[in-house]
Amino acid sequence: YRNAIESNKIMDEKWISSKESWTVIMQQAKEMWVDTFSDDLTANELCQCFAELAMRSCIDIYDLAMMLYDRGKISGEELGSFLNKQLFAKVYDKKDGYWSFRDFHDGAIYLRLLSYNSLQGGRQNAIDKMAAYEKKVLKELQDVFLPKKDYTKWKWYIDSMIWCYTMRLLCARQWRDYNDLVKNDWKLLMRQKEIQAVLKKNRITLEKYSEAYKVLVSTFNMDEAL
Repeated sequence: YRNAIESNKIMDEKWISSKESWTVIMQQAKEMWVDTFSDDLTANELCQCFAELAMRSCIDIYDLAMMLYDRGKISGEELGSFLNKQLFAKVYDKKDGYWSFRDFHDGAIYLRLLSYNSLQGGRQNAIDKMAAYEKKVLKELQDVFLPKKDYTKWKWYIDSMIWCYTMRLLCARQWRDYNDLVKNDWKLLMRQKEIQAVLKKNRITLEKYSEAYKVLVSTFNMDEAL
């Protein structure tokens, strides 16, 4: 349903009428679902609720979470914690898949929600998690023999690094308090240079095989990214 609703390619009058009707029904369903909750919803409870709904669309999760927050069903602290759980879910997943456009798309949406003024704690948490994972990934990528020993693992880590780097660039672009959030990260500039060095070193391979790299360079011009 969500993929169809977001499509602007179909201009048939019957389709447009159906699309408008389903949009109204979906909104009504969302409002009814939000009304079922009492106050003081926790991040873990919200994660469980979305898991039970088998939610696949980040946009719908965004809408529902924001509706819960606007109605006072969940606090800013718990909403920030929930958003970080969603944002970094794949980072801590098992390392047997590659990163895709959807991972970047969904990450950007969660970052947009975190940009609300009252969610500074959630933004700080996101920045701290990025820093911790950047350190971990860069340490793994120091093994120059990793691509030959375990290409899948190397690809996972370098794509994860690209994802973190892209998310951080988005934070710097979108969050007004970004510089304040990173002021105590004394080694941030050093890590950024390390990441850029890894990207430049593997540029030819990444241009050919990494969807994550293609997302990075299509989102930011090369001067800004590297």
